Parts: sequence; C-alpha cells; structure tokens
Amino acid sequence: DEFARRLLGGSRDMGPWNAYWTETRAGIANAALVLLLAGGERFDFDAAVQFLRAFFYESESDLVRARVGFVEQLLKTGRLSPTTRRRLDLAVREAQNWSKLDARTREVHKSTIGNVLRPLLSPAAQDFFDPSLGRQFDPQDVLAGKLLICSVNAIAHPELVGLLFKALKRDFCGAVLRDRK
Repeated sequence: DEFARRLLGGSRDMGPWNAYWTETRAGIANAALVLLLAGGERFDFDAAVQFLRAFFYESESDLVRARVGFVEQLLKTGRLSPTTRRRLDLAVREAQNWSKLDARTREVHKSTIGNVLRPLLSPAAQDFFDPSLGRQFDPQDVLAGKLLICSVNAIAHPELVGLLFKALKRDFCGAVLRDRK
C-alpha cells in the first residue's frame, strides 16, 4: 500500500465525482506493484518500468502472465502468512479483472494510470535511476546519517517534483515521529 501511495503521489486526486476512478486506479497500481515484488528477485528501474508498462498497456503480456502464474503457484504451494496470502490473492484477482475489462473502461483506466506513470517515465526521472549519471541512492546511507540532496527543476517537471518530494516529506515526518517515541 505504501509503495502504491508513493507511486500515486505524483498525480492529483480526481475529485469526489470521480471516486470510482481514483479508488480503482489505486487498487490496480497496488496489484501491479504486488505482482512486481512477488517474484522476490532484485530488479532495476528499467525492469520495473517494463513490467508496469506490460501490465497496464499490453493486453496479452508474457511477462505479466508468467508473474501471475508464478504467484498462483505460490498461493497453491507456498507457506505464506494469512496476510501475504490475502494480498497475493487479491493482486492475482485484480490482474485477472484488469485483463477482462471492456475496452472503453480499460482505456479510461489506462489514461488515469498514464497520469500516474508519466512523471516516473520522464527523462528527468530516468536520470535519478541511471548509475552512469552519478551516485545512486542507497537507503543504507540514510541509516548511516548521510544526507540526500535532490535537485529537480520544478517548473519543467512539476509532477516529478510532486512524486519525489511527497515521498521524501512522508519519510522525513515518519522518521521524526519514530524518534519522538
């Protein structure tokens, strides 16, 4: 849920009259991320983008089909906690539902998902994940007390700024609250 909220952080709420689209977008994004992470293997930014693109924009994707199949097998044979089992089962069901939506509804959903993914797929965002352009962010650095300096042109990339800095602000406030306990 937290990763889905972070992903959705770069887009705006669609308002009370569009609650169905807002809620469904969050559920579909969550399902895609659960399936992406369910494999357990490490992946880079490009692999994550490839999976999300296949999940949302390809009607018949071998990559998504293989991941859903893997999770279905895991649900049948894996020793999972009840919470993990429920989350994986919901993600599989959401993926199956997504693939069966009528074309018009699916296209509207794809446009709302596009608003979420657009800042993440921009060249400016890619630069944050390209190791050849500088030092990559390592979460262990934060634990070691190091500072992260992030600079983004907010006029040229307002959605990316929203995505990055809402996540950073949430992490900062969470850290302050944890330290107060």
